[in-house]
This record gives sequence, structure tokens and C-alpha cells, in this order.
Amino acid sequence: MEEWLKAKDKKESSEKVLSFKDRKKIKNEISKLERDIAAFNEKKSKISAALDKAGLPYDEIEKLSFEYNELNDKIALAEERWLELNC
Repeated sequence: MEEWLKAKDKKESSEKVLSFKDRKKIKNEISKLERDIAAFNEKKSKISAALDKAGLPYDEIEKLSFEYNELNDKIALAEERWLELNC
């Protein structure tokens, strides 16, 4: 039974081996995701600062709130994909 487990582990580990080209694609995607997440967070900070200003018209608050929520969704998706690639 131990031999079967060893064979299974060996098979699983060999399936995880990626080619250089695939590793490079993943590395590039991870780098892009990191840049995107940083840019999204920067935009989110700017929107948050704009929302902190007093006297904004309702339409502007609504627009900024929508953009803020949209950025939260984009960040969540990018972070999820980043985790998938790094695990």
C-alpha cells in the first residue's frame, strides 16, 4: 500500500511540472495582476478622498460610489486569480 501512495504522489508531482513557456506566462500574468491590483487600489483611494469632500451633488456621489464598488469587484477577482496562480 505504501508503494501505491508513493506512486500516486510521484504521479501528482510530475503532473505539476510546467514548461518554461508556461511558467513564464504565469509569471507575467502574476506581475500584471499585481500592477492591476495596485492601480485599482490607487483609484479606490482617490475616489474615497473625493467622497470625503463635503457638498458633493447627489449625482456625483452616486457615480463615485458605483465606481468604488466596481473597483472592489475587480480587486476581488484579480486577487482570487492571483491566489490561484500562486498556490
